[in-house]
Amino acid sequence: MRKLLSAAVVLVVLAGLAGADEVTARRYDKKALELLVANKVGKESVYKVTDSTKVTIVDKDGKPIEAKATLETLAQRVKAKADKGGLKVDITLDGDTVTEVKLRSAGAK
Repeated sequence: MRKLLSAAVVLVVLAGLAGADEVTARRYDKKALELLVANKVGKESVYKVTDSTKVTIVDKDGKPIEAKATLETLAQRVKAKADKGGLKVDITLDGDTVTEVKLRSAGAK
């Protein structure tokens, strides 16, 4: 029984680490390769971004659309929304490094 319970706890923890989190991107520093985000309760965190960070544009259902997205796309969109509180994005993390950013298409709400 203990083994089963331990396995279940490990599975839940790992599933939480692998999942994407919806955050508000407030600032992207291209030189330092850092993304400042706020979670749903407003707590801010800074994460590293690398050249291998995948940037994807998704529709309102979260499905990838055929559009070329880069870190420059991320920078432009975050800057455009900076005065409005930030840009809602989904990020996937590996420790303190962003491995993927999902941007909503311009028409998605």
